[in-house]
Parts: sequence; C-alpha cells; structure tokens
Amino acid sequence: MPVTRRKTDRQKEVLNLLSRSAKALSADDVLELLSLKINKVSVYRMLSRFEEDGAIHSIMGSDGRMYYALHTDDHDGLNAHVHFQCKICRSLECVDTAVTIPEINGYAAESAQLLLVGICGRCTE
Repeated sequence: MPVTRRKTDRQKEVLNLLSRSAKALSADDVLELLSLKINKVSVYRMLSRFEEDGAIHSIMGSDGRMYYALHTDDHDGLNAHVHFQCKICRSLECVDTAVTIPEINGYAAESAQLLLVGICGRCTE
C-alpha cells in the first residue's frame, strides 16, 4: 500500500509526468520532459522515494538504464507483469499481460521482472 507523504510542486510534476506517459521513463527522460528545472540527483531521489512508497515501479531495460512507470492496481502484489522494450525506438512499456509467479518451496519471492525485447508495433508499420 502506498505511503502518503506531503509532496512538493516538483514531486507533483514528476508524478504527473509519469501518469501522462504511455511508456516507462528513465531519469534522463524525466529531466528532459520536465518544465521545471531540477538537477539529476533530485530526480533520482524522488524516483527512489516514489518507488519506496509504492507509487511507481522500476524495470532495468536492455540498455542497462532504469525505467520508471506509475504503479497501478492492475499491477499488484509482486508487480508481476510484462515489460516490452523496442530495439528500434528504445521505448519501454508495461504490457497488460499478467505473469504467474511460481511458488518455490523454501523461498519467499518479493519481486519479479520480465522484460521482452523486440520490435514494437509502431516501428513495424
């Protein structure tokens, strides 16, 4: 369950940016798209805090960069859903396909990530 903390105007703008985006964004993407000037360290701190609070989730792309997307009720529990990254346009998106995490005797999974890499529908047209 997300933790509720007071949010600054900068934090609200970052969350609004993530909520309006159809794809997951890297910290560099956030910096580029923000109308307010914020330094990169502050953006990373905000993203880390939002993830800690359960407002967003992250996935490491095939390029080694972290991407962030708004957490939705559709992606509950282990956040086990598919992510897709296009090899051409490099966009990374959450895909509305649930993944069933197997129960492993003697282990208690707390998170799971699945990244599929290929060519998105926009780039195949």
